[in-house]
Amino acid sequence: MAGQMGIAAGNNNKVRKIRLYMTPANHSMVGERSVNKLHPENIVDAQFSAYYQTVIAWLHGSTTGLETYDRLGQPELNSFCEKLECVIYPDKNFGKFASTIETDYEDGSHDPRDMDRPLRDQVELKFFSLVERISGEKRATEIRDVIDGIHHASIAKLLRLVE
Repeated sequence: MAGQMGIAAGNNNKVRKIRLYMTPANHSMVGERSVNKLHPENIVDAQFSAYYQTVIAWLHGSTTGLETYDRLGQPELNSFCEKLECVIYPDKNFGKFASTIETDYEDGSHDPRDMDRPLRDQVELKFFSLVERISGEKRATEIRDVIDGIHHASIAKLLRLVE
């Protein structure tokens, strides 16, 4: 969604703040405000960072593949990540991978957007294109399966898979 809203899509408005609303399970995996999520220094941390992934999509589009990770540590990305806030929004009836993004611009304008049901096939293609190269097909499938059942699985199991 950020790739459709940002500079990559021709939007040159200056961002003041971006809020990403997500389920508690998604927040614990990708949205906690920790150093490794805000300023990832390796590919695995970047893959599990809503901050980094949103900023990359905003600036460069959402189909950059592994080039996404050539930009790790760039100061302009790190400062942009500081403008993001990930918010747990349990009141909304989210489906898997659903989210809301609200952008406030320096000119005072506000742009809220919902993505209730992203296309699962597209999400899985992107996921496997990134994770499979690092973890292999079997482990990538196991990670996907744990994420699919995250409401019934433990975060510890997921963390063991991504170590």
